[in-house]
Amino acid sequence: MADSATTFSIRRVLVGLAIGMSGVIAIGMVIGAIWGRGGSETEAGDAPGQTVSEIVSATDLAIAYGRNQVAADIRFKDKIIIVGGRIKSIGKDVHDGPYVSLITGDYTTVRCMFADTDTPELSRLQPWQTVRIKGRCGGSPYSRILLHECKLVW
Repeated sequence: MADSATTFSIRRVLVGLAIGMSGVIAIGMVIGAIWGRGGSETEAGDAPGQTVSEIVSATDLAIAYGRNQVAADIRFKDKIIIVGGRIKSIGKDVHDGPYVSLITGDYTTVRCMFADTDTPELSRLQPWQTVRIKGRCGGSPYSRILLHECKLVW
């Protein structure tokens, strides 16, 4: 009797592990589909000439600029990129233009500048929320990497 109870308990544990692993794999596939896109692509609704040259995390963008600003400018400046990361702050600059700053892991921030017409959408964002933002990289004056003409792409 003890052997069949033990076998039954082991089967329950194995079935539970299998279900749990399936869930982890499914989550990994979704995350991979969201973050794993690379290379050159055009997002839905893009105008001609709005091809995304690269998809990068805010942290990796800051590392590239911290390592070699000249090389990073060649790679990113004046190009349409998608930057993913967690929101540090949502605010307005000295010219009353709305922006979202992304966390990079050091003192550098990625500041994404939006049009005034995007204010209603930006008002629903919260610090620490994960976002993907498409914009034209303006380089890194001082300790801030700028993206202009930004749009949320989730």
